[in-house]
Amino acid sequence: MLMPIFWWAVSISTHKTWLDIHWWHTAQMFLIWHLLVYPASHAYNSYFDKDEESIGGLEKPPLATKDLYYVANFLDFTAILWAIWVHYLFGLGVAVYILVSRAYSYDKIRLKKYPFLSWLVVGLFQGAWVVWCVGYVLDSKFYLIEGLLSSLMLWASYPLTQIYQHSEDKKRGDITLSLFLGIRGTFLFAIIGFLFAGIGFSVYFFGDMMLLMAFHITLFPVVGFFLFWANKTLKNPKEANFKNAMRMNILSATCLNIFFMGKIFW
Repeated sequence: MLMPIFWWAVSISTHKTWLDIHWWHTAQMFLIWHLLVYPASHAYNSYFDKDEESIGGLEKPPLATKDLYYVANFLDFTAILWAIWVHYLFGLGVAVYILVSRAYSYDKIRLKKYPFLSWLVVGLFQGAWVVWCVGYVLDSKFYLIEGLLSSLMLWASYPLTQIYQHSEDKKRGDITLSLFLGIRGTFLFAIIGFLFAGIGFSVYFFGDMMLLMAFHITLFPVVGFFLFWANKTLKNPKEANFKNAMRMNILSATCLNIFFMGKIFW
């Protein structure tokens, strides 16, 4: 579900054609993020949360044991070593990402219990930070605007990923942004966020009308489902559940992956 951020980073590289992209580095970075860093982050978070109800992609999560903690450490350690081998600055970027990710869940820091700080940090590091790290390895360039655009998407959608976890978060004393806003407030916040993200990407693609049209056409199903879900939930708050949240996540990730991967070969 975080894969669109990576493909966005690859798609903005300044290579003339997709054949000019350094695919060996691209493949290694893809594996580091998606098979090591993200799974380790999820495992580490699950170990400290000890969730009993639906969380992440699991409707009925198994009990988190100490083994999960060891696996998270092994994956993170492997990710850092591999990332350093790709590029020492990429290794530094991955290490910082891992530290911030752990601060989100670690019980002595627990950024998760601060609604606006956790929202800001998660959106920045899962979005812009990944784009900046990947973009620098491919181009030796710092894609400031492109990174912030990716964070805009995540800042808009992130509270929706928390909307079905209110009871779990309350038990632990974690005041997430969605819990702070409430169900209605979460949807209103997401609408405003998606509007800003849509305007931002539209301005960015304005010089290429075909690409701009493709962006809006590809995301049309996401907008349609979001409005349908919001309407159902405002009538019946029980619709703010795990299954609908996962449908929204999977649909948006699929559409964005199609667009950004298509943009690479445009």
